[in-house]
Amino acid sequence: RHELGDNEIGRKIMHYFRVDSTNGVALKLVGEGAPHGTVVVAEEQIAGRGRFDRTWYSEKSSGIYVSVILRPALPPSTAPILTLMAAVAAHQAISTSTGLPVDIRWPNDLLVDGKKVCGILTEMNAEVDRLNAVVLGIGINVNHSEMPSELNTVATSLKIEGGRPYSRAHILVALLKELERKYHLLLDEGGVAIARRWTAASTYATGKRIRVASNSGGFQATTVCLEPNGALRVRRDDGREESLVSGAIIEVK
Repeated sequence: RHELGDNEIGRKIMHYFRVDSTNGVALKLVGEGAPHGTVVVAEEQIAGRGRFDRTWYSEKSSGIYVSVILRPALPPSTAPILTLMAAVAAHQAISTSTGLPVDIRWPNDLLVDGKKVCGILTEMNAEVDRLNAVVLGIGINVNHSEMPSELNTVATSLKIEGGRPYSRAHILVALLKELERKYHLLLDEGGVAIARRWTAASTYATGKRIRVASNSGGFQATTVCLEPNGALRVRRDDGREESLVSGAIIEVK
C-alpha cells in the first residue's frame, strides 16, 4: 500500500484468499457504502466472470484478480468510456512492467500475440441520471505456466509470452497508479482524451478487418475510428458505416 503514495485508488485494499468473484464482493461493498477507490484483490476466484457471463479462468496465486470501486460524478452514459479507460490503464501497466507488445481489442480485451492476457468487466450501480458507483473488474493472466486446452488457442499469460515469471505485486501497483492517472485524465479532459490514448494503443482502432458478432447475426467490416463515447465506428463491406456500442469482434486474418 505504501508504494501507492497519495493515490485515492487503493487507499483501502481488501485482500481475500478465495472468493466467488472480486466484482461480486465489490458490489456488495458498494451497497454497504464503501468509498471511492476501494480495491478488492483475491488470490483465487471460483466463479470469476467476464463479459456476456463467460467464465474467467482464475488459477490460484497465478493471476491478478482485482476490482476497483469508483464513485464518479458522471451520468450513466459515460460507463463505456470508463471501461476503455481501464483498458488503457491496464495496457500501460502491463507494457511498462513486462516490455511485452500489448494490443487492445475493442472494447477491453488485452492481447499479446493475438491471444488474450487481460479482460475487463464493468458493472454499475446507477439511477436514471447518475452513477452511484462503478466496479471495474480486471483479470490479468500473469504467471500461468499453461492454459486449459480449451483456451490455449485464444488465451495466454505474461509468463508464457515473456518466458519468465513476473511480480504480480509490481504489476498491480502499476495498474492502480495508471487507473488513478487515467481516471483524472477522464475527469479533466473528457472521453476524447481517453479515446485518443486507446487509439494510440490499439491496432483495432482503424483499418482492421474484423467480424462482428451480434444478436442479430454477424457481418464483416473494417474499423474506421473509436468515437469519444467509446463506440467503434466500422464500415461494412457494402460501404455503410455504423457505430458499435456493444458486441464482440474478432480479427479476420
